[in-house]
Amino acid sequence: MFRKVAIIGLGLMGGSLGMAIRQKIPVIEVWGVEKRQTVIKQAFLKGAIDQGTQDLAQGITNADLIFLAVPLAEMLKICKQMKSDLKLGALVSDLGSVKGNLVPLLEKCLAPGAFFIGGHPMTGSERSGIEAASAALWENAVHILTPTKETHPEKLAILSAFWEKIGVRVVLLTPEKHDQQVALVSHLPHLVANVLLNLLEPEEPFLGAGSWRDLTRIGDSSPDLWLEILSSNKQALLAVIEQFQNKLALYKQCLTNDDLRCLRNLLLEARVNRDKIKTQEIKI
Repeated sequence: MFRKVAIIGLGLMGGSLGMAIRQKIPVIEVWGVEKRQTVIKQAFLKGAIDQGTQDLAQGITNADLIFLAVPLAEMLKICKQMKSDLKLGALVSDLGSVKGNLVPLLEKCLAPGAFFIGGHPMTGSERSGIEAASAALWENAVHILTPTKETHPEKLAILSAFWEKIGVRVVLLTPEKHDQQVALVSHLPHLVANVLLNLLEPEEPFLGAGSWRDLTRIGDSSPDLWLEILSSNKQALLAVIEQFQNKLALYKQCLTNDDLRCLRNLLLEARVNRDKIKTQEIKI
């Protein structure tokens, strides 16, 4: 399928991907491209890469598949830097969490003969960096690919097969639909966790139980990373925030009016929806 895969950026996601490739598809040679030599050394010791370099051109030369595992703001710049060094037929994808604005830019950025398909693994950790990387991050995970009318069907099939060999389930969404969905299932929950944490009075005794800790665990993630993610998906996120506010207002109205039947119906609706998620294949 692929003989050489290059991963640009060896943080949590890039490092974890390298480890998974080397475990699941050991015939592939994995190259890592990273600015810091210390990170390259760590990635090698953890078994995330076969070879590492700080030189972008060296890392992607003759690579069949290249992953952009860097912050969203850096992807277009890196794409422009590397396009003249890509081999004919090279496939480029990414691990970014926002797609709507980015995918068209990256599709146009590549030189003729190279192909881009957006991707987003629905997995992660509140920890960051190569130290937290683990092949287990991909176990039972969903990976979203975001083809457009410009996407080459054969390349899409090949990339889907690659991810299936890693052991994840591939879901196809348009970039726009992707951003709407992740705003609801990922970005809004992160905001809610932050709001709950900001409601605390640090001087008061902490009485939070397991459910509170589960709800707020993701609030321990990198503020700078999430600042970029949330601002990049602004429109879709604002829409789901409004939906959330409207639904929360219904709960408030039930309580204000002492309408226990109304409140019970809302609680029951949530339980029914939760049961559907548990008993059916999750549709993203």
